[in-house]
Amino acid sequence: MNENMQNMMNELRTLFPLNFGDRFSGLEVVVLDNHGFKYGRDEQFVETLVSEVKIYYKSSHIYINKIDYVRNWFEFETDESGAVDLEDIETIGRIIRIIGRHLNEAVYGI
Repeated sequence: MNENMQNMMNELRTLFPLNFGDRFSGLEVVVLDNHGFKYGRDEQFVETLVSEVKIYYKSSHIYINKIDYVRNWFEFETDESGAVDLEDIETIGRIIRIIGRHLNEAVYGI
C-alpha cells in the first residue's frame, strides 16, 4: 500500500540526496491524508486521500492543499512571508512536477 508515495519519496531522495529530510538546508516533503495521517509515520495513511503536501526546500516553503475532493483541485500557498527564493524557482517546479505525477498515479492510476 502507498506504493506511489514510496516511489515519489525514492525519486526525490535520488534527485536531491544532499540533506534530504532537512527542511532548512535541503529538501523535506511532508504528505498528509484527509484524516491527518502522515506518510512514513502513520500506518493508517492512505495515498488516495492525500489532502496536503508540504515542500520545504532550503529557505522556500510551498504548501499544496486539496480544496475540492470531487474535482481533485489543489491550491498552492507559500509560508507567511509569501517569498520564494528566485534561485530555487526552477528546482521547486521540478519537485512539484514529480509530486504531481505521483499524486496522479495514486488517485487516478495513471
